[in-house]
Amino acid sequence: MQSRGYLIYEYFKSRITFGCYNLYESLPSAGTTGRQFACSPQTVRKALLKIRNEGYISLSPGRRAKVIYDAGHKKNPLLKDYLLARKAGLSDLYGSVEFTWQRFMNAGIRMMGKDDIVFLEDCVSRQEADPLWLLTVSFWTILRPIKNDLLLNLFWDTVRYIRFPYLWGSGARVTSDSDFLRAGLLRIISCIKSGDTRNIAVIFYECYSRIILASNAEAYSLGEAAGLPPQIPFQWEIWRIRTQKCYTAAASLIQKINEGIYPEGSFLPSASALAQNYGVSVMTMRRTIRLLNEISVTKTYNGRGTQVSAMNEEPLKGEKLSPEIMRNMSLSLQGLHLVCLTCGEVMRDTLANAEPADRYAFIQRLEGLLENKRPSNILPACLNFISEKSRLAYVRTVYANLYELSAWTFPLLSYSHDLGGGERSKYLSKESLNLLRSGRFGEFSDIFHKKLSQDFPWLQKHLAQLGVKDSLEMCRM
Repeated sequence: MQSRGYLIYEYFKSRITFGCYNLYESLPSAGTTGRQFACSPQTVRKALLKIRNEGYISLSPGRRAKVIYDAGHKKNPLLKDYLLARKAGLSDLYGSVEFTWQRFMNAGIRMMGKDDIVFLEDCVSRQEADPLWLLTVSFWTILRPIKNDLLLNLFWDTVRYIRFPYLWGSGARVTSDSDFLRAGLLRIISCIKSGDTRNIAVIFYECYSRIILASNAEAYSLGEAAGLPPQIPFQWEIWRIRTQKCYTAAASLIQKINEGIYPEGSFLPSASALAQNYGVSVMTMRRTIRLLNEISVTKTYNGRGTQVSAMNEEPLKGEKLSPEIMRNMSLSLQGLHLVCLTCGEVMRDTLANAEPADRYAFIQRLEGLLENKRPSNILPACLNFISEKSRLAYVRTVYANLYELSAWTFPLLSYSHDLGGGERSKYLSKESLNLLRSGRFGEFSDIFHKKLSQDFPWLQKHLAQLGVKDSLEMCRM
């Protein structure tokens, strides 16, 4: 099931289990739901079929789906338990907005056309629509012009974690909050028209806070008295429609090879040993090794094992790359685009709040990369630093995934000697590191962001030469 189908599945299942729909109540038609979620009725039917198979609804030809699950007295305890188990995660998410979603929204607003604004105005005019859901749809409408599927993936996973857009009507103060949300949406449209992008993220934050924090204050207060349950953190499933274990293991091995843990000319451990280390089957690890062989990172010899290839030994050739490699490289490029949009502020905040010992170790790492002339390792090192040392769990999770994805671009390009490496800018210099040593974190972060943004078109160009689809259709920085 594609991501939109998963969203519909989560949306209706959540509303049913939390008691937003009563026993024997009919769900909206497939056509109505399709218009709401901007997808085909067939996608809606597939999602409803999955819900039916789990025993929540009944389906009959020519009729709307009917709820056969009775939440009854379980409704309020379920909602309270759901909120309390995510209290720390939601608080952390709000603190991450200015470093992530505010940057994404500003990029989307710069690319919005007249049709997008008309669509937003039409949404607000629908008096029968759930205001909180309209807020989410408006957010999606702003992000859509960026044309980055990975960003939309992150957005839907974040919505699924918050889940409040699914639960409108489950105890919130509907009347007053409806007016507040519609007024907020009108302010957002006004800001877009006037070019005032600075305040839009603030308005979104105010709207979500009004619903989430105020409407559920009682659940939180009850939890404080009884003690919080084990907390459930946010997770981002970047490989939702792909084989996660295989690609995760391949990315990890690429990073280790690029970092010199497995030096050029050395042999990797056996497939069975690697399978045990990564907690996967031997068959999955053999597929992982085939991927590495395909992109010339390694070469397997019968009876000898798998050897790490020398850099620049064999250029990458697009006609020899499988569709799954192409998809991974395209996904990695989209991930680097998200890094470009956020890395300045994220790096500044991470450096400012990291322990002195962690900053010192980071500086030592960068110095070693410069001395050993391994520029392709600098970006992964920075992403890894943020993924481990950011004070915000949401940022750590996002950047851990972006670090994993980066394996499919920067290290891979190190193995291709015909891509004109001289065109690339240098991420860091000794002068940049001096800024870092002297505590001028803002200046260092600005330089890093500027250099990465300058390099992004170079990556688009050369990945397009390899045949990576859509690489030239990514939005401008």
